[in-house]
Amino acid sequence: MKIYPMYEKEYYEVTFLDINGEVIEVQKVKNGEAAIAPEVPEVRFHNFKEWDNDFSIIKDDITVKAIYETEGDY
Repeated sequence: MKIYPMYEKEYYEVTFLDINGEVIEVQKVKNGEAAIAPEVPEVRFHNFKEWDNDFSIIKDDITVKAIYETEGDY
């Protein structure tokens, strides 16, 4: 029988993406803590709605994308 050590990483990476999938910011977040939302870029004829992933308790490397709504009739 082989025994493998189990461990949790102390820090994880949270990658925030804009509407086009470009990186806004990468944060190193301590295991179990929250990431801090960066300022979202303004997008012509769109309003920021929300982030697509919860980043209040980080337990793994994650990617979070900004979700926008179309403004008016555009």
